[in-house]
Amino acid sequence: MSGPTPVNGPPSASGWGGGLARIPVLTEHFFANLERYTAEALRASALEAGYSPEEVEQALGIAAARLHDHEAARPVRARARRLVLVSYAIVYGLLAALLIGPANQRGYGTIALVVLTVTLGIALLLSIQWIATKRRSADRLDGALAVLLAVPMVLLVAVAGLCLFSSAPALFPPGV
Repeated sequence: MSGPTPVNGPPSASGWGGGLARIPVLTEHFFANLERYTAEALRASALEAGYSPEEVEQALGIAAARLHDHEAARPVRARARRLVLVSYAIVYGLLAALLIGPANQRGYGTIALVVLTVTLGIALLLSIQWIATKRRSADRLDGALAVLLAVPMVLLVAVAGLCLFSSAPALFPPGV
C-alpha cells in the first residue's frame, strides 16, 4: 500500500548544483510530510521530481530519525512547559502581593506591577518559545529537561531580581 500521493510534492531537483545542497531541502520536505503520507508515497514523489534514489533514501532516513526524536521528546517538552508556567505564576503571584501590599502607600507598587507584568510576560513567551524549538536527540532525553528549563529559569530569576532591586527603594524607603 503506497498511500496517497502528496499534493505538494518535493521541491524540484532541477537546477541544483551538488547533491549535498539538495538533501537538506528534501529532508525538510519529508519531515514536514511523514505524518501525513507514507514513506513509499514520499519516496515515489521525490523520485518523480528528479532526486536520485541515494538522495531520497538518505533524506528519508534523516527525516525519520528527526520525527522519532521529536515524538520521544514530546512528554519532556510538556513537563517543561508545565514547570515553567507554574514557576512563573508562583513568582508573579508573590511579587504582585509584595508590590501591591501594605508598602504600596505612594502608588509605586502599581507602576512596578505593570512593569513586572510586561517583562515577566515577555520572558515567559521567550521561555515557551525556547522549549518549543530546542531539539534534543531521543538518546539524550535524560538531560533534556534540565536543558529545556535552563533558559526559562535564568530569565525568571533575572526579571524577578531586577524587579525587586529596582522597586525596593520606592516600596520600602529607609527609615520609614
